[in-house]
Amino acid sequence: MKRKQSLLGAILFVVTLIGISCASPKYATVTPELHSQFMRDLKVGNLNLDCDTPECYLSWGEHRNELISSYNSRQWEPLAELVMKIGYGQDLAYYFLGMSAEGLGYHEAALKYYRQSGTTSGDSRKLHHCRETVRGCGGLELASVLPQRIAAVTAMAQTTGRSSKSRDHHKLSGEHDLAKTVSDKKPVTGQILDNLEICEYKFKNGKYKEKIELDDQGPDDPVVWDTVGIAKKAFGDLDGDGVIDGAVVLWRNTGGSGIMVGIAAAIAAQGNPTISKVITLGDRVEVKSMNIEHGIIVLRLLTHGPRDGLCCPTVKSVYKFNLSGIHLVNLTPTARENQLQDSECTFFYE
Repeated sequence: MKRKQSLLGAILFVVTLIGISCASPKYATVTPELHSQFMRDLKVGNLNLDCDTPECYLSWGEHRNELISSYNSRQWEPLAELVMKIGYGQDLAYYFLGMSAEGLGYHEAALKYYRQSGTTSGDSRKLHHCRETVRGCGGLELASVLPQRIAAVTAMAQTTGRSSKSRDHHKLSGEHDLAKTVSDKKPVTGQILDNLEICEYKFKNGKYKEKIELDDQGPDDPVVWDTVGIAKKAFGDLDGDGVIDGAVVLWRNTGGSGIMVGIAAAIAAQGNPTISKVITLGDRVEVKSMNIEHGIIVLRLLTHGPRDGLCCPTVKSVYKFNLSGIHLVNLTPTARENQLQDSECTFFYE
């Protein structure tokens, strides 16, 4: 009976959402006075995300990319203002407020928001859980990140002896005392992935191409090219530090029919990302999708069965990998180990 009531409630909620002509936040506009109030609330850790209407829920989804952009660029005041303007109390919203408060030096407030994020994440309101939504948590694993941020902020507050030190968010004095995982690391973006350097391969706009000089090549022989490209990209936090990392599906062709396929991770760092060892998946496997889910790279792909030709894989497979140092670790027992080769620089060779 409870299950039926829950299902009925979900259906009614969806119907309500469909009937709404447009999403609208808690506050239509932010006046200078309201902005000042937001910043005062942020400084003391007021829990004012109390808009649970379908309009606010939709507004949260509508502004999600803008929120993540502000988070990745560490624009703490704009991030906090937009979260409070929307007013929707999702666990990710409280995490964003915690990051904003931490970035501005309001340590007690940051602790309140981080703890509220954890409380919200564990309650019974599934729409308040980013992990339960279609778009997820933007690659963040809150269960892993929140304890780390709470520990870092607690240590910082004890070190400084002050919990509400106001600082210019463009230059955060003492930021080096925090775990540099957030303050100094550069989040991985699509542009960064498209211009990676992996071993001898220097990508430009997602591709690398070099002429192969053969010892016995005659003047009339066709030119042979070594071509490597990026087929798919995914973004999310792979090492639990709260900063967005990336992953790429790579392919390599040297002029024949074979196309070797592999994956690599790009881990956010202070400068260029740290590149994992490449995992070679095999010749002409067909990767349908790649996502980073709860810190794990999930590949959905077609692999070769016993009777499949190399041209035409038919076996639907799911491979999962997590990060250990600079190595991607296979988490899929059914994946054949002879297909998954952890390579140095000479990857994509049979």
